[in-house]
Amino acid sequence: MVPELMDRVSGFRHPGEPALLHGYRRRRLRGELYPGIVRWPGDRVEGLLYRGLGTAQLDVLDAFEGATYQRVVVEVETGARRCVAQAYALRDDCRHLLGDREWSLQGFISDGLSSFVAAYPGMIAHMACDGDDE
Repeated sequence: MVPELMDRVSGFRHPGEPALLHGYRRRRLRGELYPGIVRWPGDRVEGLLYRGLGTAQLDVLDAFEGATYQRVVVEVETGARRCVAQAYALRDDCRHLLGDREWSLQGFISDGLSSFVAAYPGMIAHMACDGDDE
């Protein structure tokens, strides 16, 4: 959802396309600044679809997302079209980490982005370097 983080983590600098994911819910994780998504019939999540990611970039994103998340195949709407995509969802055994508070992109950017980057500078820098080496 944050192009700056996508660039910092994976080196991918292409714009994302607004997309809508049905059947999922996004909430802030307990005690964290960032969100997670889980399957939730009747709900939906607004996001960005990044086209053209390579295998090396996906490997870096997998490592960044860690063991709490799994990359899943989903179908998203982009305007009037539907397409198959991949998203990072909380693993079923990690669902308990999802809080009740909604997650706001604007709130994260204005109140949490700098704290998030400050909390993970080594990991973000390391992953961006790994992506550049290939």
